[in-house]
Amino acid sequence: MSQPMPWYPLYHADFATDTQAWTAEQVGCLIRLMNYQWANGSVPVSHLLLARICSVETDTFKEIWQTLKPKFEPVASGHLLNRRLAIEHERQTAKREKARAAINMRWKKEREKKGLNTDVHTDGIPSSESESDTDSKREAAPPLPPGLNVEAWEDWLSYRREAKMKKWIPRTVIARTRMLALLSHDRQREIIQYSIDNGYAGLFPDRGGSSEQLSPTERVTKATGVKPL
Repeated sequence: MSQPMPWYPLYHADFATDTQAWTAEQVGCLIRLMNYQWANGSVPVSHLLLARICSVETDTFKEIWQTLKPKFEPVASGHLLNRRLAIEHERQTAKREKARAAINMRWKKEREKKGLNTDVHTDGIPSSESESDTDSKREAAPPLPPGLNVEAWEDWLSYRREAKMKKWIPRTVIARTRMLALLSHDRQREIIQYSIDNGYAGLFPDRGGSSEQLSPTERVTKATGVKPL
């Protein structure tokens, strides 16, 4: 089962144009309903439930709904759907699965070269733990954590392969991917691109990007003395 995606693209120009005459309460309710749909696939039709999702009184929501209603359409399941957000969810899911499949294929080829088990699940872990030799355990692909920018990570792996750098062992991969997954997808891309552009063999969470502004998570990381990846 794939992990839920923790983010979705918001096209600010279109959003601003569509909601420029709305009240702050109307805009806030729309965002909360979009967030709910992204996580759950759709939103309920009940005004009571919709009001709870938006954290407003039911009577207040009924007035707000007159403005929001055109943004959602009924579907066969008996729920409501923002069509554009649903299409974006399908697109992002396809991109993530494509990147994940590319990573799994790379691990499979590496194991084939060594004559090891190549029956690999979608999370990159061999389906059998019957191999007792050290090499098979060392080559097993670790699972990717939720929140990881898989496309950026695959670019990083491709860069290291092309540069003929020493392979990271699974526990190193786990540590690096978990650290990246704490950051936003854009910040992960900046960190990886910074190392690629400078020919580095490691990742540095306190560098990269157009500015040296650190997110709260990155500031904690830097304050705790964690060394660059």
